[in-house]
Amino acid sequence: MPVKNDFSEKFNACDNKLIEIVKKLTRLEKEDIRTLLEVSHTLPYISALEDGDAYIDILTEENNLAVVVAQHRNPKWDFYKRDIVGEIMWRSNEPAVYRALETGVTSRGLRAIIAKGKLAIRQNVSAITNTGGEVIGCIIVERDFEDKDCVELYSDIKQFDAELYSGIELQNIGEYTNDAIIVFDMQGICTYANSKASLLFPHIDNSLAGFTFDDMGCSDKAFSELIKTAKTEYSEVKLKGHNYIITYNKICESEELQGIALVVKDITDLREKENELAIKSVVVNEIHHRVKNNLQMIISLIGLRANQSESREVKEFSNEITNRIRNITVTHDVLAQTSIDDAGLKVTLDRVMKNFKTYILSDELDLQIDVKGDEIYLKPDSMTVVIMIVAELMQNCIKHAFSNVKTGHITALIKKGDPFSTIRIRDDGVGFNDTVKDVTGSSMGLKLVNSLIKDKLHGTLNIIHLDVGTEIVFTFVND
Repeated sequence: MPVKNDFSEKFNACDNKLIEIVKKLTRLEKEDIRTLLEVSHTLPYISALEDGDAYIDILTEENNLAVVVAQHRNPKWDFYKRDIVGEIMWRSNEPAVYRALETGVTSRGLRAIIAKGKLAIRQNVSAITNTGGEVIGCIIVERDFEDKDCVELYSDIKQFDAELYSGIELQNIGEYTNDAIIVFDMQGICTYANSKASLLFPHIDNSLAGFTFDDMGCSDKAFSELIKTAKTEYSEVKLKGHNYIITYNKICESEELQGIALVVKDITDLREKENELAIKSVVVNEIHHRVKNNLQMIISLIGLRANQSESREVKEFSNEITNRIRNITVTHDVLAQTSIDDAGLKVTLDRVMKNFKTYILSDELDLQIDVKGDEIYLKPDSMTVVIMIVAELMQNCIKHAFSNVKTGHITALIKKGDPFSTIRIRDDGVGFNDTVKDVTGSSMGLKLVNSLIKDKLHGTLNIIHLDVGTEIVFTFVND
């Protein structure tokens, strides 16, 4: 829902977006926002003066995350190639930004990682303060490394290439690799082997040079077959209990085959890890099965104990606890059977809700549950927390909104945002009791939900009272 712009002046689209983001994510005063607007109008001049891309970041109130609120893309650089206003800049990638926002310290020429870790740049960062001296944002100018550094680096590369192709000795390179390198001429005679290659043949006391390809027995391929084609080939062999991948690189000069260079890579650890993963996969499946059975046993034990009691409070508490355990059981079962890489939040929630109707709802209530909106892909930990929160909120809806009715409708609407996504859960029931004053609520369920959202998802929770029913809205940071 867009934030209302209560400024009397008319602003352009960029200004309105800055106002909306700042009002939504901070508690800055009106005059502080005016200051940020004034500074944002100078970004083109700062960009030209500093010869780099220019940005303004603010620090969010809830989560202390740096978010871009203004941007000027210098045609010479334009690192992101897109509008990044509204996106989060992470502390691990841009420490100078967080230092300026939290302490007001200016930084110049510090290294930063942008474009999802694909590009290293230099940053100049200065704090923006209000009339009271408080930091309300920061200016960032980003540019590539100095042109002089690039010229020197390019010269070094050209010099290296010139030396390489003018006859630099192969051992000057081969001794710095972790792989074995063996070179054979057209007769199949070894002309070079680095020290790593010698370790493959400890029974040969002297240099491998002079031994033939077939005598070494280091491959399942015949040398006569390898030299018939100029294409690179691969094979996997096992020598003395180790697994190796051999790459057969053809050495050509003026498009004429001169020999073959073998690059032998030890992949024993990789194969052992693959075997371990296969074993762990079986173990994990068994653990999933046992966890599910144990949760079901807990539900059964609680039910048996509740049936032995005549207390209404005990029976209500038993139902509440067993329903919460069923939520955990359903969530665990769905995630255990679904590949997180293939299934998104919407798909997984839909499956959870179908199981939810089967296990949680009573036969007396005809309730329609719909999951709508955008598909979002989350990491397993975040996915589990979001599903648990939705299940808990659904249970609260049934308990409070449909306690004395026979039909109802609940909708879960997923809205993908940047940097925060939103889930809205709306029911058409009787609504919350008037005693519910804030989002922390008085029930254990709401306290649990509020804690999970704040601590695990870095989001917020709001309860909106409607004319018909209630809407519960929570936000979370995208992975």
